[in-house]
Amino acid sequence: MNRLLNRMAPIMLVVFGVVLIGFGFGDASKQMSYKKTTAVIKKIEVFTLTGEDPDLADEEDREYRVTVAYTVNGQAVNTELGGYSSSYKEGKEIKIKYNPKNVAEAVPDDTVFPFLLMGGGVVMILIGIFTFLRSLR
Repeated sequence: MNRLLNRMAPIMLVVFGVVLIGFGFGDASKQMSYKKTTAVIKKIEVFTLTGEDPDLADEEDREYRVTVAYTVNGQAVNTELGGYSSSYKEGKEIKIKYNPKNVAEAVPDDTVFPFLLMGGGVVMILIGIFTFLRSLR
């Protein structure tokens, strides 16, 4: 049984690594098709999924809803931003990316996240391969 587990763990690490790379690549390719612009943060709502008072909740239990405003081809757009940073303040100008096929779909201009996913996937695959090779001894 222990030998089986020693052989399965590396395979699971490699599979998880491939999945991370896939998600990272998908997110990166999606962001590459988005257009960059500047938006103004109109409102930041803080809430918890449990209904607890957000001011009393731990940081990891808080959820944030960020509403931004920007202009695309002369059309004013107000929408919820698909992300949050502790540096966000109401009235602050931030760089975003929006979907040209659906201008109300916007995300922070953050190109690091997809590459973190892909890098994490590569690390998982390498650990899986290393672990598998060690189990052969």
